[in-house]
Amino acid sequence: MNKFELLGEMSKANEEMEEFLATLTETEMADPGPGGDWSVKDTLAHITAWMNLAAGWLEKTINGELVTRYQPGYELTGNEVEDEAIMNRLNDHIFAAHKDMPAAAIMAAYRQAGERLTAVVATMIEEDLLEPGRLDWFPEQPVWLNIAGNSFWHIRDHLAAFQESV
Repeated sequence: MNKFELLGEMSKANEEMEEFLATLTETEMADPGPGGDWSVKDTLAHITAWMNLAAGWLEKTINGELVTRYQPGYELTGNEVEDEAIMNRLNDHIFAAHKDMPAAAIMAAYRQAGERLTAVVATMIEEDLLEPGRLDWFPEQPVWLNIAGNSFWHIRDHLAAFQESV
């Protein structure tokens, strides 16, 4: 995947999500999701938070600052089991922080996060996106995989779950 393709997939996934959201009322966005858990609005807040995390990591990298993944208080340890538990705690924190926000505010934040992540990716040189080990906080793989995982793969994964439940 090159930079142009990466940006294209990010844009397409955002369009797919926007099309889905346009079919829902604010009440439907707040209804429990598949399995009786997160609503569409909760899931959108979750996706938004992860896009903002990814954008922040990239912005810090560009500015020569130290990157903490995931964020202070939720730092990776290098132990796969512990790191999954940390990610789950962070997801619970994200849910709690956004559960009372109105759907319109979450949708606006989602759009802003998508624009932010797209803008930072657009400024990056292709080698930094495609070559493994270019960024010290994502040393073993090309960073485009992290971007995809926090944008279009993430969006489509959650979107598919909601579309299957309708």
